[in-house]
Amino acid sequence: MKIIGINRILSFYRKKLMFNSLKFHRRKRFYFKFFASFITLFSFGASIVTLTPISLNCVGSGVSISLIFIISVIFSFISTPKIEFLTDEVIPFKISSERKCKIVFPCTYEQYKIANKIANSSYKKKDNLNFDEIECWRKKNPFILSLFYDPENKVKGYFDVLPLTKEFEEKLREGKLTEKDINSESMLSPEEMYHSEIIYIGGVAVLDIEKYGGSYYCGLIMIALYKYLKTFYSFEKPVTICATAATTCGERMLKRLGFTIYKEGHYRKDEHDYYIQKVSLRDVKKMEKEIGKRDHKIDCSAYKNYEYKKIGNH
Repeated sequence: MKIIGINRILSFYRKKLMFNSLKFHRRKRFYFKFFASFITLFSFGASIVTLTPISLNCVGSGVSISLIFIISVIFSFISTPKIEFLTDEVIPFKISSERKCKIVFPCTYEQYKIANKIANSSYKKKDNLNFDEIECWRKKNPFILSLFYDPENKVKGYFDVLPLTKEFEEKLREGKLTEKDINSESMLSPEEMYHSEIIYIGGVAVLDIEKYGGSYYCGLIMIALYKYLKTFYSFEKPVTICATAATTCGERMLKRLGFTIYKEGHYRKDEHDYYIQKVSLRDVKKMEKEIGKRDHKIDCSAYKNYEYKKIGNH
């Protein structure tokens, strides 16, 4: 018991030191960008004053320097990336907390709205979907969304998996269409999805991913994702799993899980790299094992208790 306790303490402080290190490097990058942009703008302004008949008094000089300072701060803040845990630091993931999280499934209309809000806060505006589009998905297949709750019964993330038709996915893969073009005609119904050969991961979002708790939840959500795939898809034949990475963290995670780029973003309408992987049931089990099996850390009984699998076989 003492050894286990020591390992948990060491694991906690290792992750805390890792996070502090990431904060230090982000701060250093911010200052570097700030000084570089400030010197560049100041030099440019000085050149204009020198080479032109423009003259500035003390007030004008002070205002100009203040403006350059503000622009440099804004530019540095926007261009410095947020803290993101490398994939190897998220999965496989050594979970040391005793807290219990859970997956809620199937999701209600209101829970779909909550997931949509999380998505809109997690991705860039151009990638956001309005709820009318999500509601269209829900009406065709209400089993695509899983909501993740923390031990205090607060929503901390979600993932959605869409069974697409081959015809639509081929156009999506080539970049002619985007996720916003998905509708009821391009998605399989609950009765059809069990034997689907095309699976599209619409999104995996975790609130406050840059914080220690966010990385903890990310590890658990990935475990739940693979449990979902094993439950609701037969994998009687190798299944093609596809995804687009809208964030740097997402790209690293997909690569870590063995996905490869089928088509780069600059050839596609949505400007995101398109990832693809042929997966068998054996591969899913292997991925789940690689991520780290922590059944006692997350309650996925919503999948076990749901008898959809029998419906899909009929």
